[in-house]
Amino acid sequence: MGVGDWMSTRAEVTFARAEREREVWECDNFLEGEKDEMVELYVQKGLPEETAQRIVDILSSDKRVFVDVMMIEELGIMPDDEYQVPWKHGTVNFTSFMIFGIVPIAAYLIYVLIVEVSDVKPSGDVTFYVSIGISVLTMFLMGVVKAGFTGTSKIKSALITVLLGGLAGAVGFLTGWILYTVFGVEE
Repeated sequence: MGVGDWMSTRAEVTFARAEREREVWECDNFLEGEKDEMVELYVQKGLPEETAQRIVDILSSDKRVFVDVMMIEELGIMPDDEYQVPWKHGTVNFTSFMIFGIVPIAAYLIYVLIVEVSDVKPSGDVTFYVSIGISVLTMFLMGVVKAGFTGTSKIKSALITVLLGGLAGAVGFLTGWILYTVFGVEE
């Protein structure tokens, strides 16, 4: 997942930089055409043509600002997209998966410890359901924390996180079951 995020972010950054270079070239070589495009865009959004022309004249007086606005308005690319750091995205994604991915396995690790140090022998079903419970609780808490950062409803965020995480877990479980049932793969 970390490598995928790194590659995706790197592609986004490369694309954004290439589009900026193209827009800069077009401003240097075809400024009136770029201005006409922006006027047309603002007119389509409902501005009177004279107002749109004044806005574009003001924006185009500063090439950097004009290019930024064209990237946003024409291409939907935020100027910050070109300054993302792919390796940081990949590292955060990898670390998150490592930290939160261990949670469902924790019940099994605890099971092994209990079996090793005591005479208690919990059944595999109990361990499986405890693992599910720990995973649901963790996803719920992750949703609450996420809502704290985004300022959204904590309960809604938590429930959505549990739902999506549960669906992902169910797909993983189903995949394992299919491999076991159809192909006889056990380990």
